[in-house]
Amino acid sequence: MHAAAILLVSIIQLLSHLSGTWKAPDERIPKNTPLDIQVFGADAVDVRTITLVIAPSGDATLQVRRSVVGKTGKVFAPSLMEVKMHIGEPITLELGHLKPKVDVTSAEERFLDGAKERFPRDGSTVALDIVDLTSKDLNIQLDTPDGREAFGATLTRAAAAPARPTGGTNPRSRRPPS
Repeated sequence: MHAAAILLVSIIQLLSHLSGTWKAPDERIPKNTPLDIQVFGADAVDVRTITLVIAPSGDATLQVRRSVVGKTGKVFAPSLMEVKMHIGEPITLELGHLKPKVDVTSAEERFLDGAKERFPRDGSTVALDIVDLTSKDLNIQLDTPDGREAFGATLTRAAAAPARPTGGTNPRSRRPPS
């Protein structure tokens, strides 16, 4: 039945389900070695935020933000890895999960402080899989050629942003009574 099911899932159906913004819960890892405490202060954490935006066309952008955040909120060494990709056919069935073909078109890591250095991450690959077209979870695996910063995560659809009030309904836009 699984082989027949794969033939019934088109890329259009899959992209219709996947289109939108997906996020992973922020990963926070304590930085508590003596050197970490000396550099960042006590109670600093390494933070990773993952966001994947998928267009109905299959074009997608993965953003992985990393930084160390001190106890007082000071941010150290912020970086952004951005991977542009295209999701397409074929869609295969592996261990009961739908896996579309993912072609990485570019990958770059940027450091957002200091000299704002940029490093290409050529050869990076991304794999996506989902149980079915009703699934609320999307699994992602990012692999880099040297293995640094590779990870796997489960993403969920990001909540839609609340509608912004227009000028007539925003209480701040009204003048106080005179």
